[in-house]
Amino acid sequence: MLTLPHGSYDLWVQLTTDEAPAGLAGSTSVDFDPGRLDPIAIELLPAAAISGVLRDRAGAPLPHRVLSWTSDPWPLGGQQAALYGATTDAQGAFTLLAVPARTPLRGAQPGTDLSPFEPGPHEGIELVSRP
Repeated sequence: MLTLPHGSYDLWVQLTTDEAPAGLAGSTSVDFDPGRLDPIAIELLPAAAISGVLRDRAGAPLPHRVLSWTSDPWPLGGQQAALYGATTDAQGAFTLLAVPARTPLRGAQPGTDLSPFEPGPHEGIELVSRP
């Protein structure tokens, strides 16, 4: 049970199970009123797991770079904030889990936008960072 003070909230849920290792994800906007205990319904849909490598224009991997993405269009209304983030490892590799299927992601860094993916694992994605 989650108890929040009166106000409007954007909720984003990610759930990973043995049956859905890539995860399930969903979102909703809700208004809480004092004294009301209404259930909140959030539709969870199969998610995508995305992994790949960030490279520079010459093809060299970019290690230890912080990447972030927002959903496009933003599913929760209001001001956009990063929903997903990853730091590349020593070989420039990154992984994003529980991304809602068919959701385009807009990268904060030029050259890092991700097209919508179907549910399940997606490996070997190559991103080319542009200054």
